[in-house]
Amino acid sequence: MQITSTTDPLLYQNKLATIDRLEEIVVLAPASVARFVHDTGKELGTSVFHNSETALLKKQAIQIRNSLFAAIERRHESPLGPLASAPENLRTIIREFVELEATRSTDALRDREFQKGIIYRRRA
Repeated sequence: MQITSTTDPLLYQNKLATIDRLEEIVVLAPASVARFVHDTGKELGTSVFHNSETALLKKQAIQIRNSLFAAIERRHESPLGPLASAPENLRTIIREFVELEATRSTDALRDREFQKGIIYRRRA
């Protein structure tokens, strides 16, 4: 898993373009979570409308980043630490995103290893 605070969708895509074996990595960033929210039709809270999809994604990514940074700055009594201070719907969306991406990236890694004969798949 790679974590970044990138919010701009175009800069995020440029950053992804430099990562080897990207299909085997989960990139957790405000920009990736905003894209997940947009693609799945999930609600993140306040609706924001823009003339361009890029502007909408950037605005949502900035809101996500600001929520997470604000959570880090609060005092935490919970064993969840800063995550406990993030809005519940954002925590849920991030968990769903990470779960989906972890499955996708693990499958990609296993496929590559299988193709190279590194691992063998069990038959069900």
